[in-house]
Amino acid sequence: MTHPSSQSPLHDLFVGRQAICNVQLGVYAYELLFRAVPRAAPPDAKRADAATSTVILAAFQDIGIDRLAGSRPVAVNLSPGLLDLASNLPAPPERVILELPLALVRPQTLPALRELKALGYTLALDDFSFSTKLASVYELADMIKIDVRATEAPKLARLPKLLRRLGVRSVAKKVETLDEFEQLRDQGFDLFQGYFLSRPRTLQARKLAANKHALLALLTLLYDPHSETVQIEAALGSDPGLSYKLMRLINSAFFTPPRTINSLHDAIVILGRRRLATWVALTALGRLEDQPPEIFRIALARGRMCERLAEYTGHRGGDGFAVGLFSALHLLLGQSLGKLLRPLPLSEDLKRAILEHRGPLGGLLSTVLAYERNRWRNLARTKFPMDLLRETRLEALEWAGSLSGLVRGG
Repeated sequence: MTHPSSQSPLHDLFVGRQAICNVQLGVYAYELLFRAVPRAAPPDAKRADAATSTVILAAFQDIGIDRLAGSRPVAVNLSPGLLDLASNLPAPPERVILELPLALVRPQTLPALRELKALGYTLALDDFSFSTKLASVYELADMIKIDVRATEAPKLARLPKLLRRLGVRSVAKKVETLDEFEQLRDQGFDLFQGYFLSRPRTLQARKLAANKHALLALLTLLYDPHSETVQIEAALGSDPGLSYKLMRLINSAFFTPPRTINSLHDAIVILGRRRLATWVALTALGRLEDQPPEIFRIALARGRMCERLAEYTGHRGGDGFAVGLFSALHLLLGQSLGKLLRPLPLSEDLKRAILEHRGPLGGLLSTVLAYERNRWRNLARTKFPMDLLRETRLEALEWAGSLSGLVRGG
């Protein structure tokens, strides 16, 4: 893994992202979040803003928009320092959403905003506050973001219709749960942002659907060190759809096997039990069609980043991957994590790492979750170099996006 030079403006920078979803829970865009680790006393606000703007430009230039967000648009906060530089962002304007804080909406900034709009940038007004003085800004804005935690419920219910009359899309931000998403969707909001996809729905005591029960049984068989190869081959062979997807995946350029794998028996022999278990788990979980693709990408990126950090610290990457992937089982299967893990023949160390974040692998999982949820202070206290964490996170997101497309076709 290569890392930026210590002289690079990206050296001590965290780059995070958060999905902005549509009503079908498809990803409309990703908001990019940048935080620099302070190395000295903080400069004054004007210098700090200029430095942040320079870093954002460097991120676009050195990392690239495709690596940051795949094929989707990106949203960035348009600070005063970035206002003068925004027209030089090394990215197609049609793929960039510029978020305008109310403090930046002044008569003297309107000409610059009109120029950015004319170039093709999407403009989003952050934190709606209705005022006739802002009429000219509403005409420029394509969307307006509403902080659902800071808005009273009666007003929140009225805003989507009001914004629709103004001809702009409404974005509910700081959405914390899937139940909250559904309520806001029913109120008429167009787009949704928050950590709701990485948090489970309020879990009910209900039986697993047949396909999910079968998946859990297959995982139990795969991770049981006492199961026979012939049992695994029979279990995979009894599901032609799974077998077909698995064979296509492990023979793809993404996987690059040492030679063409023509049968399930070959796959077991060439890959080995532990590696096969990983690829079967990915293929089987990718077939769950009742969850939005972004949840699958979250689980994959979590597993991949845990795997890479485990390798960096001298642990088995496969164990790191299992800890990261299985920490998201409750998001994918809709039951409590403890209940789902109970039948799986994982070691007690792995289960404690997943459920309690204990031990070396549990510590890695805590670090990965902190990056996933953009908890910058927690990351600043870790033992890992900042550029290693950033590079590992970006690589995990790329890997998850590519594999998700291959497995799910989307």
